[in-house]
Amino acid sequence: MITRVMEDRTESLPLQATVDVKFAVMPDGRRLSYTEFGDPTGFPLFYCHSSGSTRLEATLFHREAKNAKFRLIAFDRPGLGYSDFVKGGGQAGFAQDLLNLADGLQCDNFGLLCSGGGTSLALAASCWYPNRISVVLGLSFSPSPFGVLHTAPAFIRTMALIALRLYAGFMQKRCACNPMRYLERLRDTVCYTDKRVLEDPLVLEMLSKDVKESVRQGSRGFVHDLSQNFERWEFDPREVNVPVHLWQGTADTIASRSGSMSVVGMLQNAILHKVTSRGHFFYFRLMDEIFAVANKQLNREARRNTHHTKRTIRKSIECTTPSVALHSG
Repeated sequence: MITRVMEDRTESLPLQATVDVKFAVMPDGRRLSYTEFGDPTGFPLFYCHSSGSTRLEATLFHREAKNAKFRLIAFDRPGLGYSDFVKGGGQAGFAQDLLNLADGLQCDNFGLLCSGGGTSLALAASCWYPNRISVVLGLSFSPSPFGVLHTAPAFIRTMALIALRLYAGFMQKRCACNPMRYLERLRDTVCYTDKRVLEDPLVLEMLSKDVKESVRQGSRGFVHDLSQNFERWEFDPREVNVPVHLWQGTADTIASRSGSMSVVGMLQNAILHKVTSRGHFFYFRLMDEIFAVANKQLNREARRNTHHTKRTIRKSIECTTPSVALHSG
């Protein structure tokens, strides 16, 4: 069941689209909040935000999605943004929420665009529902070291997760009180190209809004979503046969390049796109290229992009097949 309840105009970003909040009611009565960007008549792409983030991440993709004729649907996972919290769920719960939302929006076939920790969730859904999902597009993804915790004694693993949750919840609420200060500190730790991206007022405002939105209901949803990264995957990545494209900046200081290559090596039909001399946030200036790859994979044509801005980066991508990725340094 889909309901359009409100338009969050008072907190909308002054960008290309109004950030109107809609709700889907799940079979158990929970509300799932989402926002649509891009072309409302285009091919549906569901956006899986990074760990502890929200649907607002997709705000800056509106123009490129519209030019590429994609209907971009970004939704909040439980406890984040306006979505009702539910304990547990995991990857299976995410996949079921995704299908319920797609059914409510009458999307029989669709793709998944994902960032960071949202990529493992997208891969899980594509493993279980390959007849519904046409392509997976992953941005700056590196799997969390879940194996380290699971090989540790149960007591140590439990205490480590408790400490992680307490620290992460405290820090996120603190960051939400002064997000610009947090972003300034982040800028000091990233590579040169990411520093330039984080000087963009539109990017800064989106990230600032996103940090606040992640703890709209308190830190419980944020902490739960973040801790899911340290759980064992509920699927076998070797069984994923949906076309997967992963992008990673070669100068990324946040996500591990070797981690991305190891995942690509396990997938049946995957390509790793190395974005030369770019960092973690390369996609804020490269979405037109990413959507072009998606259209080619789907055998679709998009309208020609006639504008040229500083957000467009050309000739910066090299593609790596799974076999090459395993042997590249």
